[in-house]
Amino acid sequence: MKPICNLTLTLITHGAFTLALVSFAKAANGVRPVHVGVDGVAAYGYDVVEYLDYERATPGTSKIHCDYEGASYLFANEENRAAFLEDPETYLPAYGGWCAYGLGMEKSASPRSTPGFFLANPECFQLIDGRTHLFFDFPGFNALDAWNEDPDGFLLRADEVWETQTREDWVAGVDPKAPPEMMQFNFLNGEFDAEFSAVGPNGNVVKSKGRWSGRYTLSGHAFEDDWLSLGGSNRGTTWRTYDPVKKRWSCIWLQTGTDTPAGWTSGYFHGGMEGDDMVLYFDTEDTNGPFKARVVFYDIHDNGFRWRFDRSDDQGKTWQDGSRSIVATRIR
Repeated sequence: MKPICNLTLTLITHGAFTLALVSFAKAANGVRPVHVGVDGVAAYGYDVVEYLDYERATPGTSKIHCDYEGASYLFANEENRAAFLEDPETYLPAYGGWCAYGLGMEKSASPRSTPGFFLANPECFQLIDGRTHLFFDFPGFNALDAWNEDPDGFLLRADEVWETQTREDWVAGVDPKAPPEMMQFNFLNGEFDAEFSAVGPNGNVVKSKGRWSGRYTLSGHAFEDDWLSLGGSNRGTTWRTYDPVKKRWSCIWLQTGTDTPAGWTSGYFHGGMEGDDMVLYFDTEDTNGPFKARVVFYDIHDNGFRWRFDRSDDQGKTWQDGSRSIVATRIR
């Protein structure tokens, strides 16, 4: 198909992470989806020639673009657009601009490893066999680093999925229309052994065992995780979703097996990533009265994470860290 070139294009805001507003352009083979924003721009608005010819990530400009196979590609200068016109297929990002790692995940490795179409960060890329491969990159997890642990295996699996999977085949993982920040809770996707510790009023530490499991639900627009106290009646479920307008996580927690009159308690908390940690805040109370609380997921790695409960009796000015804590180790 001959590229169609224009000098101007009216754009809806886009950037490194186009939130929720995603559509699909038909790939050259007619079946596989190329990622484009709601504005019709591919490659997240980055210049695809810059990747391949100069090995750098450079945003394009709406004043210099080219339409090809139902998507618009932006360029940093006229020379790059001319290079694209000579041979568009050479410069197209691999896998339609979707995250290469997402397509190359092993199906059987764990519940969190379901291959599919994940948004990428255009600043996170690697040239492989003369093609630009893009990857998602969030605090606590860099998909390019994970890819490079087994590049040949990931490449083989990604190629196979790309050749066989269409948009209609999408079943699990994170829906391309879901906010990309949904991947921030991917560390909790799976099943974990958990050791719970609580500091008593006399400073004594009480330990118990638990099981923590999590999964994406609602086509990736929400994350659901369950806590089960082994040997006890305490159990709870949390539903988590990211609000791209308020730019924060909103969570609802329901716990049974408590000593309340109803036999259950609930809570609502909000927050997000602070550095490499996921921090969520809420207001609660105990026998000493109301106070502010936060839960912190930290030391996040592929095989587990740590969790702690903090309280503040001065409206968040100071915190008492870790009266309750969990060490979670991945089972699968």
